[in-house]
Amino acid sequence: MELQQQGTNECVLATFAMLADKPLEEIRSRAMQLIRELEPDKSLHKWNTFIFWAAWENRKELVRVLAAELLGESFARRTVASWDLNEAIGGLTEFPKSGKGQILIKFPLGRHSVAYENGIVYDPAAGKMNEAEFAEFLKTKDGQIQEVLPVED
Repeated sequence: MELQQQGTNECVLATFAMLADKPLEEIRSRAMQLIRELEPDKSLHKWNTFIFWAAWENRKELVRVLAAELLGESFARRTVASWDLNEAIGGLTEFPKSGKGQILIKFPLGRHSVAYENGIVYDPAAGKMNEAEFAEFLKTKDGQIQEVLPVED
């Protein structure tokens, strides 16, 4: 997996790009195409505006479609359900030592999405971290793992 640096509020896009081994620019372009299809209000046709102000159902649909196209329907259903509820949906909450997938993180003032592969976290905002570094990162930011969502091959 190759680390990709997110733009402002693009952690989900960058996470999906890393997991799918695609360039972030390609995922960003697809997201903007979906925004234009989903959102009738043209004033919301910018990523940061859409992700904060568009109807919740439209935001969930954007995440679902991107996830399904890149990582499969099963992953898409799980990531949208966890994102929608802002809580774990019965999945893993411990640090993943193998495989690859998405880690959803809860902070006091928001959430964040990172990718992992074989015990290494790929944070599109903070860089690559091993288990100890990730634990320290969560501690200093008062964060906790909301859920670990493996990508099934």
